[in-house]
Amino acid sequence: MKNYLLISIIILGISFQGLSQNNGETELGSWYMYSGSHKLSNKWNLKSLMQVRTYETTSDFNIFFAMAGGSYRFNKNLSTSINYGFAKWDRSFLENDNPDTIEHRINESLGLSSRSGDFAFLNRIGLDHRFIDNFYNYETQHRIRYKLNVKHPISKTLYVSVFDEVFYNLDQFQFQQNRLYGALGIRIVENYNFELGYMKWSFKTRSYNRLQIGISIRTDWSKKEARS
Repeated sequence: MKNYLLISIIILGISFQGLSQNNGETELGSWYMYSGSHKLSNKWNLKSLMQVRTYETTSDFNIFFAMAGGSYRFNKNLSTSINYGFAKWDRSFLENDNPDTIEHRINESLGLSSRSGDFAFLNRIGLDHRFIDNFYNYETQHRIRYKLNVKHPISKTLYVSVFDEVFYNLDQFQFQQNRLYGALGIRIVENYNFELGYMKWSFKTRSYNRLQIGISIRTDWSKKEARS
């Protein structure tokens, strides 16, 4: 009887381990990211974003995401934005013949920035309106998200960035996901930053470890307009 019990426990353990491996939880995946902010005037900016997410560090495609939009600054601390996003998802960790999921997204957000000594804070609340084509069916989802980002300089070229962002579905107001992130940033040259970080990407019943590699660019097109 004891032998049967031991065998059963071993089989269950292998099954749970296989399930975890099949959805990619045991892998260190990556997000490769670009973000841009392009100043048009003292009030208006264009925003651009692109991400490639993988289940493993350098392979096994998960998500391609691109977004573009505009932001308006009420004053030096308060701003709002509206953006359009496109995403293509491969929802399965292992290779299969299932078609990719396509998403079109409209996002609105409100951001409040502040400083305390050398610490820079950003509070941002946003709404996502998601139009998702799963090939087999079409659905619309709405969610609210809140992000707290803190940055602190280490030197003239190095800084630390930490944020936590939580998402709730509005259809039934249920927890959807949480992103906890920490990174070391480098100011390569003026207005060009590079970040290398780690994110814990958590859902209700699973979580993922993600390496994040990103570059951010800020340009000032208002100066070109003034000179023309």
